[in-house]
Parts: sequence; C-alpha cells; structure tokens
Amino acid sequence: MPSETPLSVRLPQELATHQGVDPTELTPPVGDVIDIEALERTVSAAAGDHGTPPTTVTFEYDTLTVTVEGSEQIDIAVEPTATHRPRPQNLRVAD
Repeated sequence: MPSETPLSVRLPQELATHQGVDPTELTPPVGDVIDIEALERTVSAAAGDHGTPPTTVTFEYDTLTVTVEGSEQIDIAVEPTATHRPRPQNLRVAD
C-alpha cells in the first residue's frame, strides 16, 4: 500500500532522523541539494506501469549517499561521498 505522506515530506524527515536533528535544521536544506518535487515526479512516473521496475535515483547529501527507489523506499547510507573523501597525505607537487 502506497505511503500517504509525499516523498517531499518523507525525504527530509528521513535525513533529519538519520542526522539526529529536526527537518528544519538540516544543513544544507535538502531543497538546495536536489529538487524534491522533480525527484518525486521522476520516481513516481513508472509507478503505474505493471511489471516495470521502480525508478532508482541516487544522490549525495552532505556526507551521505541517498537512494530513492520508486516513491516508497528511501535508503540512506553513511559512506564517504566523492566530495568528502579524505585527501591523500604527503602529496608533493613537482616544480
């Protein structure tokens, strides 16, 4: 049974719960990272097609990797993102 709470509400709630803050305290605001309404339209587009696998969208939010599968499932993984990977130490630049 589909969730009655729209993805545009559930996604910030899930991220806030994961980070231990209120959704209004998320930094940066989720809407600054991804257009949630466009995400919702994208993952819901194939929802009515029987036999069609759900659309999956993965994006980086802060230091998290977020995967939205269809309009129902939100997975949040704590993984170093491409922009937050530790930098190599003792890096020397040739003159």
